[in-house]
Amino acid sequence: MSPPADPHMLRRITATKRYSSGRAHFAYDFAMSIGTPLYAIGSGVILDCNDGVPDQPRGRSAGPNSPSNWVLLGTTWKGKKITVYYQHMTRGLRVKKGQKVREGQRIGSSGNSGNTTGPHLHIAASWGHRTSRYGYLANGGDNNIVIFPTPKIWADSKVVPSATVKLSSLVPGHRNSHIRTYQQALRAFGMAKHNPSGATGYYGGETKAMTRAAYHELGWLSGDLDRPGRKLLARLRLTVV
Repeated sequence: MSPPADPHMLRRITATKRYSSGRAHFAYDFAMSIGTPLYAIGSGVILDCNDGVPDQPRGRSAGPNSPSNWVLLGTTWKGKKITVYYQHMTRGLRVKKGQKVREGQRIGSSGNSGNTTGPHLHIAASWGHRTSRYGYLANGGDNNIVIFPTPKIWADSKVVPSATVKLSSLVPGHRNSHIRTYQQALRAFGMAKHNPSGATGYYGGETKAMTRAAYHELGWLSGDLDRPGRKLLARLRLTVV
């Protein structure tokens, strides 16, 4: 499964199981700028969606039960059908009801539509293919419907949404933001066990080990295995500039 947005944008969590008031939430809210690309976490079909609602000014909610832009994605996880709910998107969805989508395909952008006071992605997951947006909150979340914590669905992801790197900046012994993005992509590809220090932005022995392991995983064993080439970066879904 793929993350719903660039992993950089999934760090600031503003709500999980419950709101600060104690009210049931059973979803994850990720604060992110309006226009952040959002992706299908798995291949499947758009069960339903809504579009055309303008974003709210920051700090001014449209109120409870107000319309928003959202997508219900029907996909599978662990061999079972699930529904993933993306809410508060900006208008201009890239999908329609009934459309088939592939894992990692862009479905739209994050926004600030509906009952929200700041730009963020609200994402929830339920067992089964459902067209009810809030079934996961039945009985206050005490049910056999909700999948929680939501991020565990994409926690073992082997792909990440497209990000941009400069190939000439991915040099052993250097430290920069391009290397950090590359490290995060390698970790999402399943190479994290070779990188106990995390994505530090420094290209040292751990990054070389992840690079070699990725090449071995793909069966690409010719050339310099300590540095990425364009083919490997493309497989990691990184765009080279």
